[in-house]
Amino acid sequence: PEGAAPQLLDSDDVANVLGEFARSDYVRQLCDYCNVQPTDYGTIRCLFKSVRTDGAKLVVKLNPTVEQRSEKLLDRLKKHLRATMPAIKQIHYEQGSPPTTRTIIV
Repeated sequence: PEGAAPQLLDSDDVANVLGEFARSDYVRQLCDYCNVQPTDYGTIRCLFKSVRTDGAKLVVKLNPTVEQRSEKLLDRLKKHLRATMPAIKQIHYEQGSPPTTRTIIV
């Protein structure tokens, strides 16, 4: 029903929303700045090493090529998710070895 928060996020919906974000002008500029392979432009893999859902959380690992811009990238992603997929309540950003996780409230 409309307005009810779903228990599980639909992976196709998440992929579509992340795809929209990956095709944005901001990400295009980021890819230019970070020297991402042109063949990866506009794809989810240009940004993320891995993405998974866990309840209302989106768990992401960024590609090393864009990690230097993680603060601004995650802030833009948060705003995009807030506008397009309100069912996502948190982003968990995993980085490094050993891994650390940063929680971002959407």
